Amino acid sequence: MMIRYLLPVLATALLGSPARAQTTLDTTAPTTVANSPANTEEDDGRISGLIALGGGVIPAYEGADKYQATPFGLAAVRYRGIEFNLAGPELKVDFGGGGSFLFGPVIGLSNSRSRSDADGRVKLLDTIGNSASFGGFVGYRFGGNEAGQGRFVVSLQATKDSKKEKGVTVDAGLSYAAIRTQRVFATFDISARFNDKKYTRTFFGVTEAESVASGLDAYRPGGGISRVSAGVTAGYQLSRHWGVIARAGGGTFTGDAADSPIVRDGSISYGQALLGISYAF
Repeated sequence: MMIRYLLPVLATALLGSPARAQTTLDTTAPTTVANSPANTEEDDGRISGLIALGGGVIPAYEGADKYQATPFGLAAVRYRGIEFNLAGPELKVDFGGGGSFLFGPVIGLSNSRSRSDADGRVKLLDTIGNSASFGGFVGYRFGGNEAGQGRFVVSLQATKDSKKEKGVTVDAGLSYAAIRTQRVFATFDISARFNDKKYTRTFFGVTEAESVASGLDAYRPGGGISRVSAGVTAGYQLSRHWGVIARAGGGTFTGDAADSPIVRDGSISYGQALLGISYAF
């Protein structure tokens, strides 16, 4: 299931919503959950933040042409200059203190693929279970006016899975806060993902035994850039605390991932649509 990859992008735009700016947090939408801009108000030691709940439609697994509905939950809380950002199964802690530089640890759950997710010949492949992943991120934000409109955020995140066969993932991203008013915001983002050969072989490879069972060609891919994606997240503030947020995005697999029989049997491109309600405090 691809929820681990898709949720953080929505979460970052949520951090840039007008409601968040009306509290002690003046934020915009970067490409990682922890990338929130500097506060316009001094941190007085109080807890402040934002939560969101909603649902959406995402690919069932990496390379799928099958989509499934999914709920999602997000939370971003700041206390004494430290920001905790939870997006589905991924937690980031930003120790940047609201400055231009962002950095901190990441912990989460990796993607998975079950027989209930898959269909056709992919359903006959071995299942891939959930496991923990650990890593860190860095980022830099610049530009924009006092409200955060026009601000850019660049980010880099690396994680390693606790199961050695799932390998290493590196995500690089750039976001731009195009609109930022008291009630409306819109943020555009682009990103690319690098996976080492262990990850690529787990999620896009087909062993000889799996080939016999499924009829897919055996495939042993290498590492490299596995996908590029882009999207837009927008929101409208209904009141000081309540708002709505939506995201539409998509991307394409590249390199050895794109050549996988799993992707050829499914789809080389993917999309997502998410809608939620947010509450700032």
